[in-house]
Amino acid sequence: MLDWAKISAEVEHALSLDNTALTSFIASLPTTKEANEVSRLIKRLRPATGFMATSAIDHPVDEAKLADGTLIDAWKIDQHIGRGGMGDVYRAHRADGLYEQTVALKLIQSPSGSRSELFEIERQRLAHMDHHGIARIIDGGSYIDGRPYMAMEYIQGEPIVQHAVNNKLALKQRLIMFLAVCEAVDYAHSKLVLHRDIKSENVLIAADGSPRLIDFGIATDINDAKDIPAALTLASAAPEQLLGESVSIQTDVFSLGVLLHELIADKRPSRLSNGGMQADDSKITEKDLLAIVSKALLFAPAQRYASALSFSQDVKAFLEKRPVSARNGNWAYRAQRFIQRYPIANTLAVTAVLALLVGMATSLKFASDANHQASLAKLALEKANWQFERTEATLAAQQAYSDVLQRAFGGEEDVERLSQLLKARWQEAFSRRNEDEKTAAALSYAIGRNFYFRGDTASALEIFDPWMAEQIGSESLVALGEEVYAMMLSDAGRYDESTKILRRLVAFFGDGSQTNDADASNYANRLARATRAPEDIARSVTLLNIRLQNVHTPFERLFSYSQLAGMRALQGSFNEALHAYEQTLRIFDENPGFATYGRDIARFNLASIVLAWKGDTQRASALVDAILTEDVPLKGESIQQARATMLKAIILVHQGDPQSAIILIEESVSLFKRFAGEKNALFLLAKGIHAYILFYANQTDLAMAKIAQAQSEAAMLPANERIQKQLKLISVSLKSAQGSLELQELAWLKDSHVHNEAASNLIILYLYKKLADKQLAPEFWLN
Repeated sequence: MLDWAKISAEVEHALSLDNTALTSFIASLPTTKEANEVSRLIKRLRPATGFMATSAIDHPVDEAKLADGTLIDAWKIDQHIGRGGMGDVYRAHRADGLYEQTVALKLIQSPSGSRSELFEIERQRLAHMDHHGIARIIDGGSYIDGRPYMAMEYIQGEPIVQHAVNNKLALKQRLIMFLAVCEAVDYAHSKLVLHRDIKSENVLIAADGSPRLIDFGIATDINDAKDIPAALTLASAAPEQLLGESVSIQTDVFSLGVLLHELIADKRPSRLSNGGMQADDSKITEKDLLAIVSKALLFAPAQRYASALSFSQDVKAFLEKRPVSARNGNWAYRAQRFIQRYPIANTLAVTAVLALLVGMATSLKFASDANHQASLAKLALEKANWQFERTEATLAAQQAYSDVLQRAFGGEEDVERLSQLLKARWQEAFSRRNEDEKTAAALSYAIGRNFYFRGDTASALEIFDPWMAEQIGSESLVALGEEVYAMMLSDAGRYDESTKILRRLVAFFGDGSQTNDADASNYANRLARATRAPEDIARSVTLLNIRLQNVHTPFERLFSYSQLAGMRALQGSFNEALHAYEQTLRIFDENPGFATYGRDIARFNLASIVLAWKGDTQRASALVDAILTEDVPLKGESIQQARATMLKAIILVHQGDPQSAIILIEESVSLFKRFAGEKNALFLLAKGIHAYILFYANQTDLAMAKIAQAQSEAAMLPANERIQKQLKLISVSLKSAQGSLELQELAWLKDSHVHNEAASNLIILYLYKKLADKQLAPEFWLN
C-alpha cells in the first residue's frame, strides 16, 4: 500500500528545489510505485496551470514584466504583484478618465492553445458569477501582442488564516468568516463550477472584513467526470486529487475542511498514509467542532458533507449551540446542546430573567409614596433609638425600605446578627402596640419589607403574619402592607391566601374610575405577579396601557413602563418587554436626578432580557458594567452589586468563558452573604447558578454536589417555595444535560408551573426517548 504521507513529503521537498537540483532529484528516484507517484505529482505540479500558482512552487517562463505605467486598453499598470504558471498579475487603475477604479489585471504569458483555452474558460466562468463573496470580473480583452487579459476586483487584504492570527480573532469570529466562505463556494457550485483549490491564500479578507474567494484558474465543471491534471495545493488536496481520480463537490468540501481546521487550530491537519487527512484533537478540543472537521475530511467523498451548504449548516448549528449532524448524538446529547444553546432562556429563564427581575416596579412604587411612609419609618426608627453607622442612607434613599436598611447594614457588619437585632427591635415595639400603635405598624412594615426584599421570606412572615392578623396602623399603611404581604404569601406557596388578598384589592380599586389609574394598575400588577395567570397578566397590561395614555410626568411613565415590561416578560412577549425596559432607561437618561430611584435595576432587567431573548452578550455585558461602574459608586455597595455580578458571571458562561465566570459567581455569593445573609433566597439562587457554571466548566461532580447542597439549604426555608422550584429547575436541567434525569423529575417539571421553553423542550426530549424505547405510555402526553 502506498504511503501518501511519505509521498507528499517527498514532493514538497522536490518542489522547493531549483530546476537543476530537481532534475537530479527525479533522476535519482528508485523504480518503485511510491517513486512513480512522486514523479507523477512533480510533473503535474511543476508546470502549474493555475493563475498565480499559489498551489505550488512554480517557475514559469522568465518573460519580461510589463513596466509600470504600461497601458492595456483603458487600464494603466501600477505595479507587478504576482506571477504564476499561466501568467502575471498587476495592480492597475482605470486611465480613461470615466471613473476611478483599481483592479487586479491578469495577463497570460506566451499563450499556447491550451493556456488560452483555459484562460478563456476562467473568464467565462467568472463572468457568470455575481456574488459578494467571489472576486468579480470587471473587464477583459487582449493586449497589443494578442495575449488575453482580464481585470478583476482588486482585494487588498490578507489571506483568511493570516488575518485571523494577526488580529487574534476569537473562535466565533473565525467561524462566522468561514460560513461566508462556504456560502461563496456553494454559490459557485450552483453555477456548476468546482474551485478545486480552496485554501487560505485563495480567500482574502477585504477592507470591510468580509472574505472574497479568488483564483478560479484550475476550476472545472461539476459535470466533468474526470479530474483534468492541473495544479493543486499538495498540503490540502483531497485524496482523489492526489490519486488523479474523479472530483466532485465533496472535493471542495474536503478543502473547506482543511481550511476550517487551519482556522481553528492555526495549522493544517496531518496527511495519513492512505492519502487522507486527520484532524488534530489536541488542537480542536470542542467535540462538536472535531466531529464537523473530521466529517469533512473523511477519505471517501460520499461520506463527507453532501454540499458546502450542509457543511455550513453544521458549523452554524455549533455557533447556535444546536446539535450537529456530524455527532449523531443520542437524546442526552441533544438535550445538552439545547440547554447550551439557551443557557439563560432555558435553565435560567425562570431564575435569571423572571426571578432576578426583582421588578423595578417594586422599588419605584416605594418612591411614589416614600415622602409619607419613609418619614413614618424614620421617626419610628429614631424613637426606637436605632443608631446606624450610615443614617444618611435612610435620609437619602427613595427606594424600597429593603434598600435603605441594606445600605445601613452594609459595611463589614454581620448580617445575621443585625437580622436578629431587627427582629428583637420589632418584637419590642409590637409587644407595646397598644401604647404606640403607629410605631409598631411602621416598624412592622419597614422591617418585614426589608426581610422580604432581602429574600428572607420566612423572617418577613414572622413579622407580617401577626401584623396583618391585627391590621394595626393607618388604613393606608395597612393597604401597603397587604400588597407586600400578598407577594410574600405567593412566594411561600400560600397561593390561596395571596390571591384572596390581591383579588379583593383589585376589586376595590377596579379600573381606576373610583380612585385613580395608578392604584388600579398597581394592584392588578401585583395580582398578576403573584398568580402569573394569563387573564390576570392581560388585565394588568390593559390597565398599564391606559395609564400610559393618561400620565405624562416622567416619573409616573418610568414606573408604568417598568411594570409593563415585567408583564410582557411574563407573557413571553420579549420584544415588547425589551421596548418597555428601553423606555425606562431613556427616561433615566433624560432625568439624571432619578438615577438613585432604580436605574441599576432597570439596567439589570434590560440586560437580563437582552441576554435571554436576544443572546446579545455584548450589550448585556455593557449594561452590567454600567451598573458596576456607575450605579454602585453612586448608591453605595448593596445587594444590587451582588445581582449585577451574578449576571456578569452568567454572561461570561454564555460567551464561553466559564473559568472567569466561576471567579465572579463566587464573588457574587460572597456579596449576597454579606448584604443579605444565608437565608436570602437570592443567596441560595447564586449558589445554584454557581453549580450551573461549574457544570459548563466540566466540573460535573462538584456542580452536582453544589446544587444538591443549595437545594438542601433551601428546604430549610419552608416559607419560600419559589426558590426551591428555581433550584430544582437548575438541578433537573443539569441532570438532563448529564443524561441522568428520572421520570418523576420530568413529572415535576411538567406540573410545577414552570412555564418556559426549557421545561417544554426537556419534557419533549425525554418523552421522545421513552416513547421510542416503549418505556412510557402515550397517555402521559395527555395528562
